[in-house]
Amino acid sequence: MRHIIDRTRVRIKKLLWLLLLLPLLTGAISYYMAAQAPVVSTATVEIMLGNFQDSILTNDTLMMEKLKTKRYLQQLTSSNEDFSDMSVELKEGKILTLSLTDEDEMKAGERLHMVVASLLDKSEEVYAQKEEMLKKQVEDMEQHNPGAESLPKVTDELLNLRETEIHKEMSVTTTDGGVVKRGIFGIIVGLMLNAFILAVPEIFRD
Repeated sequence: MRHIIDRTRVRIKKLLWLLLLLPLLTGAISYYMAAQAPVVSTATVEIMLGNFQDSILTNDTLMMEKLKTKRYLQQLTSSNEDFSDMSVELKEGKILTLSLTDEDEMKAGERLHMVVASLLDKSEEVYAQKEEMLKKQVEDMEQHNPGAESLPKVTDELLNLRETEIHKEMSVTTTDGGVVKRGIFGIIVGLMLNAFILAVPEIFRD
């Protein structure tokens, strides 16, 4: 064992510069490669659909599928913008999670905001029509038929009416490919190579 330590010490002295430079070199290469990876920004928002009984706007499953189609999104936003990089997921409670990626952080937020604002505006328009219709029904019943059995039901529907709203505000996260982590990993690889270089002569020694 003593002889192995002595021989290893001698090899360290002979290869000192190589052993110092190798981890730095592998770390620099890993850092450079990670730095070349494109920066990606992802804007995410959660929307809770209302309960004003629209065949599309309050149907969570159908709404999710609609928001994945190019034609519907262009009609909704009145633009020719390409939203093919937007994903839509459905959560319990009629909540839709919209995520959109872009190389530009500000543009990612702006493009997703365009979709969300258009959806909320459209929903608000239909909601207002539904609310006005229920109010008129209640007023007519109270004025002409106050004892109608359906009056409490219509009144409850009006009181519990909920419009589509933002459930979780938009956030934008940016990933840079883990430049620092990749650099540290490269250094670790270099140190492992150092250990291998020092150990190989002992492994194959007669």
